[in-house]
Amino acid sequence: MKRAEELEPLAPLFPADFAWQLLNVGRLDAAMDEVRKSLELNPQFAQALAVMGWIVAEKRMYPEAIAAHQKAALADHAWKWPLGRTFALAGNKEQARLIALDMQKEPGPMDEWGLAVIYAALGEKDEAFRWLDAAYRSRFSWMPYNRDFVRPDFFASLRDDPRFDGLMRRVLVRSGGVLPRLPR
Repeated sequence: MKRAEELEPLAPLFPADFAWQLLNVGRLDAAMDEVRKSLELNPQFAQALAVMGWIVAEKRMYPEAIAAHQKAALADHAWKWPLGRTFALAGNKEQARLIALDMQKEPGPMDEWGLAVIYAALGEKDEAFRWLDAAYRSRFSWMPYNRDFVRPDFFASLRDDPRFDGLMRRVLVRSGGVLPRLPR
């Protein structure tokens, strides 16, 4: 990702993606430095705003996380689901459910997956699996990574359920037997 940043220094995507990778291995301060680089290039870049929110949510700084996720959702509707998840984590389950209901009006593959994330954060396993199955049927590109999200672990509440292993087996078969792994 650093090489990509060198080759395309004006592209906010690369520092945002690098921030996501740093978050996944628990390097929160370095992740924040990268996400700030992305936001300097484009203050409205929804993906960077979402990653910023996940970083501060990881620190349990929910008001700051909600503010970042609200900006992400305003910048791009596809990034509304992190806001719902953060409201759920912050204990505002009603607001999380309202976001989920709004997203269900015309869900696309990102929304289906995002709804699964929100319902997992709410502890509503049946709804989370319903939307994970919808995302699977839509062939959402992030599906192979469900088992490897480390920080934040969007599906921690589902991992002990046999349906999660069943879903991952179906993803494995579809992907030809090889699931990509994120670094730990």
